Amino acid sequence: IGTAGGFGLAGVVFGARSDRETLDLAVMAHLAAASEGMHTTLHRVIDCLPDPFEALAQAIDLGFDTILSSGGAGDAWSGRAQLARMVKTARGRITIMPGAGVTAQNLADLMATTGARAFHASCRDVVAPTTDHLFGADAPYATSAARVREMVQVLRAQV
Repeated sequence: IGTAGGFGLAGVVFGARSDRETLDLAVMAHLAAASEGMHTTLHRVIDCLPDPFEALAQAIDLGFDTILSSGGAGDAWSGRAQLARMVKTARGRITIMPGAGVTAQNLADLMATTGARAFHASCRDVVAPTTDHLFGADAPYATSAARVREMVQVLRAQV
């Protein structure tokens, strides 16, 4: 993280889980301290924990700015009910950012059902499927400017 700050990056995304299936608070506190002055986001490790609301409170206590989550599901749409509960529980003390499967087609409904106002999306398209002889079929992806524009249009329409 010291290197990230040295490069002038605005923020970092990290998370650590203990063997007890909770946030590893010792590691997280060390990383949070090393991130001082940068925006900090707790990544989707929260979706792997049996009590994400305990982790939400711990992230607030550690001074995180944002939590990236799919609401414990494979994608944000499937986890929308839990994401809505997380947004309500956070009460503005931390930003809940739904991610995983967020598209221009479901963004407005995600905003309406979760109350979230920040989202993570890859906006990706398959570029040119190839075959990797070591790992088998592979489909390389790239961020699509057209998909980004679609997302921005949806966001602007909601404001």
